[in-house]
Amino acid sequence: MISIAEDGKRRLRYAVENGRLSHVTLISGDPYVCKMLTDYAASLIFHKTESKVCDVPDYLHFDGSELRVESCEQMLGELNVIPTSGQRLISIANAGKMSDIVQNMLLKTIEEPPDGNYFFLYGNERALLPTILSRCSVLTLGNLSHEDVQNAILPLCANESDAAYIARLGGSIETAMRLCTDEQFMKFYSDCAEYMCSVGKSTPKWEKLKELAAYDAKTAAAVFDMVISDMQRIKLGTEPVYFTRQPENALIRSRADSLSDKQINSLAELLCDMHRKLSSNTPAKQTFDNFAAKTEQVIYYGRYE
Repeated sequence: MISIAEDGKRRLRYAVENGRLSHVTLISGDPYVCKMLTDYAASLIFHKTESKVCDVPDYLHFDGSELRVESCEQMLGELNVIPTSGQRLISIANAGKMSDIVQNMLLKTIEEPPDGNYFFLYGNERALLPTILSRCSVLTLGNLSHEDVQNAILPLCANESDAAYIARLGGSIETAMRLCTDEQFMKFYSDCAEYMCSVGKSTPKWEKLKELAAYDAKTAAAVFDMVISDMQRIKLGTEPVYFTRQPENALIRSRADSLSDKQINSLAELLCDMHRKLSSNTPAKQTFDNFAAKTEQVIYYGRYE
């Protein structure tokens, strides 16, 4: 059971049963939980179990990152057809990844949606246009606990110990599930940790850094964060939280022992700057090149410019 999902279900059930469900609902939180709650809302609207509701013809699913002008026109055109069940739910994942043009097309419909049509949006909500946000009823979820993530992925893991380890690395349910099922993605985590521990200690692996940036820049930055956080804990005489298994644990301990507190704190500052640039859509290659150069300065000179 995921605690924040149970609270979200309670609020949705109240809205549906009392006729107060908004025609446009934005769920803000972990994407996996957002999808779970959207399915739950559909089960209430269509009077189906959550396991069968996805087969309902009037429950439409779209990915905002894939919606283009033509496909959006097709989606909006379908809303003019009376739903067979009398109601229709349109789910849009990765809503914030819709282009401004598509969002403006959608805006015209959600301002005055046809009767019986309900929109549920989630994912990357900070990138939604203010005009879209102003028309949404927002369901904000709390933060996922480590136990929530662990419970969600436990069926995919060999034992509780593996689930606990992967839950810490993943942070979100979606990422943790991918770590459980995608060996390449788990290797990516190890590569990120290895890179952070090798800079300044051996020949810089510039090509490897480019690979990491191209594969998934934001996740790479998040893994770098975990490495530095574990190094800081080691310096304070406490145990690492994230990379608790070999060989990554030995690499991080060795690197932490070779760096001063000042150097590790400077690396943490560089990572904060990296996150800001990636969030502002600075090209990943440019951001990572800058990070690599300044990291070398920290390692060799104890500071960066």
